[in-house]
Amino acid sequence: MQKNNRNKSVFYITRVACLSAIAIIIMFLEFSLPIFPGFYKLDFSTFPIIIGTFAMGPIAGVTIQFIKDLVHLLISNQSMGIGLLADFAIGSAYILTAGLIYKRLHTKKGALLGCTAGTVAATIVGAIFNYYVLIPLYVLLTPYSLEDIISMGTKVTGSIKDLKTLIMFATVPFNLLKFGVISLLTMLTYKKVSKFFKMIRKESR
Repeated sequence: MQKNNRNKSVFYITRVACLSAIAIIIMFLEFSLPIFPGFYKLDFSTFPIIIGTFAMGPIAGVTIQFIKDLVHLLISNQSMGIGLLADFAIGSAYILTAGLIYKRLHTKKGALLGCTAGTVAATIVGAIFNYYVLIPLYVLLTPYSLEDIISMGTKVTGSIKDLKTLIMFATVPFNLLKFGVISLLTMLTYKKVSKFFKMIRKESR
């Protein structure tokens, strides 16, 4: 019995480590889009994390998210870690929401519902967190003023005139696009990875 539990622990840790490594590598492939201010970088590192979440549960997903952001903080320290704080908070909102729904409904419909709700949750958390925490913190800890940040958004679209419109016309669309694409990738690969989900759950028992 003790040996079996040890094997399960090793199996769990190995999968978390592998998915964390994949997510870390993918995050290095971030890029900017001309339709958003330059400080918003798009990456799809949450894709392997949501796969791990569906396979092993929301706690495993948040653990993978934490490891990914911690490693990037230690080796890059971009924007004094503010961007990584945003990535963890917003990514965790997506992962937890999608993971908890899928945990109750292990079907393609459950995955679709989870990804959709997760995208909405991440977008809401992103808007609130950017407005009240991240952008004020960025202004406090970096040489950039709020006016500098707003002007970056204004260069993209004249609709951005203050912090509220920056959130409305940049932050919200950015997160909808990011997590919408991740959700689409997840659903397109669901049939292939569903066997992986079943295998993981079987081995974890």
